[in-house]
Amino acid sequence: MSTQNGSNERSYDLRQAADIAARLRHRERREEPAPEPAPRGYTSFAAAPPARSGGEMAELGEDVPWSDEMAGSEGWGKILEWCVDAVAADCAFVVDDRGLVIASRGNLPNDVVDETGARLLMAFEHTDRMQPDHPSQSITVELGQGWLSGVRVGAEDGERLTIAVQAALPLSTVARRRLESAFQKKMRGI
Repeated sequence: MSTQNGSNERSYDLRQAADIAARLRHRERREEPAPEPAPRGYTSFAAAPPARSGGEMAELGEDVPWSDEMAGSEGWGKILEWCVDAVAADCAFVVDDRGLVIASRGNLPNDVVDETGARLLMAFEHTDRMQPDHPSQSITVELGQGWLSGVRVGAEDGERLTIAVQAALPLSTVARRRLESAFQKKMRGI
């Protein structure tokens, strides 16, 4: 069929396209068994994020070594240094509920830490909207060649901090719990 301008472009009949699609669907049904219907009411997610390095996850082999250096405002830097060393992280930082970085250690520039912290808090806000009755305690995101793990830490007075660790591997559940415990201890001033 030619168009009004005389070119040899084809125009397609929608009925003909629908017939072809129906034949293809029919052929696919004959070749493959029908998939099992998915259970309704929930969506299943993997228990842990898949790491590029064969399922490995970063571990914290020991609890934070407490000393007098952990007290006061300088203690934030000390506990973050321990965290960076313990999981071979590129960076670790603490963000308050307003998105202000309290302290950071590692090799990321301050402006990147500030922006990453703000975006991490927004990610937590989004996950909280998914299940308002069960707010997220941690988030792990694959970024380029590494992982950003965020862990929420709450204090008895309702204050909440977010600890972020950017490393080659995502943090294991045990590592996240140890971080949470260490930072709760720091928040209580112990």
